[in-house]
Amino acid sequence: MQSWGRPRAATRWVPRLPGSGWIRLGGICGLIAAVAWGARDSRRQAILLVDYHARRQDWPAVLAQVPGVIGRDTPAAKISVPLVAAYLDIQRALYHSGRLSDDLFSLSRPLGMPLLPDEKQGMSWCIPLSELLLELGQVNHAERWAHEALETRGERPGILRTLATVNQLLGRPQAAGVFLHRLERNPRQAAWARWRLAQLEADPAGDRDVRLQALRSVMVRSDHPGAYVDTETLLRQALEANPHNRMAYEYLMAYYLLGSRLDQAIQLMSRREEVGLTRVPRPYEEAWLLHERLRKADAAPSINLPITSAARERFRVFEERSSRFRNDRLRLRTALEADQADTFWFYYLFGETPGRKPLPALRSKANERQALEVSEGVLPEVQAHRGMSPEPE
Repeated sequence: MQSWGRPRAATRWVPRLPGSGWIRLGGICGLIAAVAWGARDSRRQAILLVDYHARRQDWPAVLAQVPGVIGRDTPAAKISVPLVAAYLDIQRALYHSGRLSDDLFSLSRPLGMPLLPDEKQGMSWCIPLSELLLELGQVNHAERWAHEALETRGERPGILRTLATVNQLLGRPQAAGVFLHRLERNPRQAAWARWRLAQLEADPAGDRDVRLQALRSVMVRSDHPGAYVDTETLLRQALEANPHNRMAYEYLMAYYLLGSRLDQAIQLMSRREEVGLTRVPRPYEEAWLLHERLRKADAAPSINLPITSAARERFRVFEERSSRFRNDRLRLRTALEADQADTFWFYYLFGETPGRKPLPALRSKANERQALEVSEGVLPEVQAHRGMSPEPE
């Protein structure tokens, strides 16, 4: 008996509208545009939160925003001024968390992202830069950029606080009082401003203020001629003013590593114990291993550095892959991105780091100790008077 199979289900004729394919395509493009705009808006919000938490010196909260700020799709031509400012604050948060030297290349860094900005990259970074320069000991430069911020951003509380501190450090208590009185007009800052004004009246020079004394200990006493001072000069000058200035040391090392200036980085490594670095951060190990391999046989011997077996094994893997894909740069990059994207030698080859996703949240006990040393040595006022911290802006 012939089988005809199951009867076919009745189909309904649906009229095809003219141009319906274009309508569907337009809908898809609109959806893609909405997703892209949403991602852009999400990054903008993360950058704003970085600024918000950094002005309060809430460094863990700053680092919590890193996944929303950092993207692997940021070419050099697209590095925005707000993104430059956010990187300034994120790097400072890494330092105060005891992680700048260890996680320098764990942080995704687009090609062309500077350690410290210059005037070619706009002016929105004036606030974070002035605060950073103040901590580094570059008080005069901090004052300059704080005044630039005051002119362009208005009387924001963070700017007024920085200028009050700068003027007290420079022996101008009356000028410091002017900025504190302006801060007192802000209802959310009034209590803190009155507290600081009482301190200023009782101790105009700040001799009993532990934070001011810490800042004075690293303060640069000499000026550099010229309106523009490059990053290396700023950092070297701060380190020469106080050879124990750990922040200046770590930032200068970061500057040399990001510039792939191996000779200068290796020379500076010999001074790490002067600033209290009792162990060798991983990027320092990686730079030393690469420098030794590139060093000519007749060159002067390098410094002795205790290198861990884990670092030597990573370098062996790097060399093996570099040899295998010697003539194929794209395949070499793909092979290294698997587990070496956060190494110095990846940055040395490609000038950028896709970074580790997410940025490691847990710190080793060595990082914890370093973070404690940094917070106690640089910001004791914040630790001692946490209850009197300024209100968020």
